Amino acid sequence: MMRFDTYMFVFIYLCFAILPLSSSSVVQSVHEHENIQPHNLNVESGRKPGSIMLTIVNDGPTILGANTTYYATLSSLPNPGAKYICYWSELKCGKLMPTWSTTELISNKCNTTSRYNCTQNLGDHTMLLRILHKGSMKEIATSISTVEITEYMNVKLSVQQDGTVCNTTDKCLVTTKKSVQMTVDIHDPSNFFKDAFIEYDWLYGDGNSELSVEPMVLYNYSTPGRYKVQVNLTAFLQDEERTEKSGYLSYYIDLLDAVSNLTITGSSKTTVGSVGQYNVSCNGSVPVSFCWSMVHHTQDNSTIDNDTCIWTVSSPFCNDTFKYRFNTTGTYHLRVKAINDVSLLISETSIDVKLAPVVAASITAGLVFGILIGIIFSIVSITIVVQSYRKDRMRHVEVANFDFQRNETNESSLSNFARRLRTMVTPPPSSREEQLYLFGQKPNVARELDVL
Repeated sequence: MMRFDTYMFVFIYLCFAILPLSSSSVVQSVHEHENIQPHNLNVESGRKPGSIMLTIVNDGPTILGANTTYYATLSSLPNPGAKYICYWSELKCGKLMPTWSTTELISNKCNTTSRYNCTQNLGDHTMLLRILHKGSMKEIATSISTVEITEYMNVKLSVQQDGTVCNTTDKCLVTTKKSVQMTVDIHDPSNFFKDAFIEYDWLYGDGNSELSVEPMVLYNYSTPGRYKVQVNLTAFLQDEERTEKSGYLSYYIDLLDAVSNLTITGSSKTTVGSVGQYNVSCNGSVPVSFCWSMVHHTQDNSTIDNDTCIWTVSSPFCNDTFKYRFNTTGTYHLRVKAINDVSLLISETSIDVKLAPVVAASITAGLVFGILIGIIFSIVSITIVVQSYRKDRMRHVEVANFDFQRNETNESSLSNFARRLRTMVTPPPSSREEQLYLFGQKPNVARELDVL
């Protein structure tokens, strides 16, 4: 807001219609300036729509003792072939200086520079500009520009990491465990501090500090959180008075842990029709957004599915779970992107999908059944062979029927028994009678009784 003396200056100037300087006044050269940082409230002349518009900007704010440059632009001229004068007026050191400077309007532009050394100029300062026809001194446009005159150095802080400049108008988010570059920018368009020796006292907000003579430092924060960075500046001017100027700034930066150790767990081999469950875990500041994608490669490596997110979720934890049904055979590539406010990390894994072994169980059962049948058949066969062998042996063995009742009816049986017994216990027949017996001829009865 403009001060009261500014309004008084404008009022006095308009009331008394102070005459401009004559044409013999010093005409300053006009310079084209680029990258001007306006800091004023531009006021246009109160003319009707479609009339001439005069706009003024300045390169403030300005520290006391430095120069301020004003730049004026006229939208159009009533007579392009005529010459016009820029008539600048202001209050300096509490005094009205209505004829402070005149410059010639060239290419619809003019500028002027003013230095402010008096403490009376601290705060908002107003410059008044009138555009006059050089011959008739007729006014064609009027406007004012306000600049802030400060006692302290005008500085700002820029923060960047890995080449990315922090948005200083919003939250400044950077990553822990990586160097943060912080640079102090002194607003000094007039080169007031060009030869000055400047010290920078840095307070990083975590209990550490540093004193440097360079405007830029690198610092590494190890713990996430919000930190207040403060910088105290002291400039020693190389003038006769060895003037000192000071400045101060503070700024908040937010440190977050980048996503790290992104790990996918789950089966790498499965079958068609099955549902696979995969889990992902990581380290990093939350919340973390997960983007899941599944890419299917056939045998000719042609991609069936696009590598796009088929499942996204923002998690308050650094983990998530994903389920997917495999409908065809082939190799699948599962990809997970984990994103937080300061980082992005990707992890992948491959999954081999084959046909389900639907006949394996029946084949196994059939094999077991066949083995059992074979065992049973072998046992039965062995049993039959053993029985046949036993029967064959029994054909050549006659079991004696011992009957110890001696009566007449058993005489024939006794005779038969005697013959059989003799056959078993006596050596092979050597006599003719025994040979006759063996060939079915009856031996002598008396001899038979002798044997008994």
